[in-house]
Order: sequence, then structure tokens, then C-alpha cells
Amino acid sequence: LFMGLAVAVILVGGYSMLDRGDLTAGQLAFFGLAVAMLNSSVREMSKSYNRLVETSTGAERVFQLLDQPRETQHDAGETLTKVESVELQGVSFSYNAVPVLQDVNLRVRPGEVIAIVGASGAGKTTLCDLLCRFYDPQQGEVRVSGVDLKRVKRSSLLAQVAVVTQETFLFNTTIGENIRYGRRSSTQQEVESAAKAAHIHDFIAGLEKGYDTVVGERGAKLSGGQRQRVAIARAVLRDPSLLLLDEATSSLDAESERAVQEALDNLLRSDHRITFVIAHRLSTIQNADRILVLDGGRLVEEGKHESLMKNNGVYATLYRTQFAS
Repeated sequence: LFMGLAVAVILVGGYSMLDRGDLTAGQLAFFGLAVAMLNSSVREMSKSYNRLVETSTGAERVFQLLDQPRETQHDAGETLTKVESVELQGVSFSYNAVPVLQDVNLRVRPGEVIAIVGASGAGKTTLCDLLCRFYDPQQGEVRVSGVDLKRVKRSSLLAQVAVVTQETFLFNTTIGENIRYGRRSSTQQEVESAAKAAHIHDFIAGLEKGYDTVVGERGAKLSGGQRQRVAIARAVLRDPSLLLLDEATSSLDAESERAVQEALDNLLRSDHRITFVIAHRLSTIQNADRILVLDGGRLVEEGKHESLMKNNGVYATLYRTQFAS
């Protein structure tokens, strides 16, 4: 638009000046060339300014990250070889002075499947974050195998943990490699066995490149249910002694949820594993060994589905509300 206006002005004004004899044809041509060169320079300056703004914004974000306090190194302490028990003793935690968990006490033995339910913001995910030691409680202790987590090497803790969340992250590589991240030393046969347990092997085998199929950025070439089952296969391959399932089926349609739930049932069948399930759909956790009900950061109810329904408390209200809707 700017160039078009400039050409129009030059033509009209130049013709008028030529007509009056104030300007020669050569001078007009030279002036037009100079304007064209100036326009090119202005455009480059504008592009440079835009790039400078983008760069400064990116640099600001980088420096914000670099200015963050260095995370405490957690690799000093005892090495954990297996999670034989989980215990919370008077655990309280707050985000920015807002209480999220308050005086939570709990003990879990191997082989138990513990479901955690509650309204949004009740502290369900925070409890699991504390078990992974992404945070330390402000009060109380989280103990694993009888040892305070603050005295355990975090690398040895995370080696015993597998997490399957609602938002599954897959790398832009093959399906086989995404499963193998659970245990890098695994053989192809072990990868396929894990995929069979996760009810995803038949789908993979039907692909043109099978386990060598690249899934795309964040697994974009797979459906939500397929991504979840790949993540479950990864967890099966890892064979953790502590398994955390954070609303792993909440965003799936009924058919995908059924397939994923069957895969999860295979994963939960273990006498040596402790499993925590954060549940959005209460129908998926009725067979849990224990159901923990969080309300306002407090553990207000605990027990099996049948007994909690008979108590007619918070859990029964949540259950009836969900199924009424």
C-alpha cells in the first residue's frame, strides 16, 4: 500500500513538474529509483524491529527461568530398592499459603489399590505429587518403606515409580521406543508382551510399520485411547512397585475408556505393587481395596465402596450426584 501510494504521488507530481519544466526525465527516474530503494530499506527495518521484539520476549522468558532458585538436590541419602509401604503422618501442604492438604494420615501395604476421590481442588493430585517428592510437606512426614522421603535419593525413588496421567506425553519417535522408555534395557519381546497386556498390540501389529511407526509430535497420529494404552504399556514394562494413575480415563469416550480400563486392570493385578488411583469417574474404582475421600484437603472418609455408600456421607453424595447427571 505504501509503495503504491508513493508511485502514484511520484507519477502525478513528477508529470506536473515535467510539464512546468522544473524537472528533467532523468531526474524523475532517479528520484523514483531512490524512493524504491528507500522503501526496501524501510521494510527491512520493520522486519528487524519485529524480530527484535520477538527475540527480547523470548530472552525475557529464558532469563526468568534462569533466575529461578536452583532446585534442591535430592540425590543424597538412602537408596530405595523397592517400595514396601507408604505412610503419611500428619501431612499438611499449602500453595502460596492456601491449605491444600491438612493433617492427612495414611498407611498402605503392598498389593493394595487405593482410590482417591473428591471435588476439584480437594488435594488429590497434590497427594500424589508428594509421593513422588515433587514437593515436600510443610508439616508431617511422607515415609516409604519406613524411611522419610527427605532421606531417600530421589533418583532411586523415581526408579520405583510409574505415572499414567490424563494428559499422556509421547515423544516424536516410534511406538516401540515410546514403550521402551519404561525400561531402556528391555527386549523387543518384552515390549510386545507389555503392549499385549495394555491391549494395544493388535492395533500396532496392524500398522504398516508396526512398532517402528512414528507417532508424531505428542502422539498426534494416535487417538486419545491409543495414546493412553501406549502409556500403560510403558508402565507395564517398567513394572513399578509404586504406581500412580491420575484420572487416566476421564477424557475418553465410552469405547476407549472400556479398552483402557481393561488394560489398567491387567496393570493393577500385582501382589507386590502399591497403586494409587485418582478417580474422576467413580464407576471405575468400585473394586478398589480402599477409597479415600478428600474434602477441603482433609481425609474425611475411608473404606470400601459398599461401606461408604451405607455411611451416606461425602462419597455417597458424590456418587449419587455423578450418576444422576
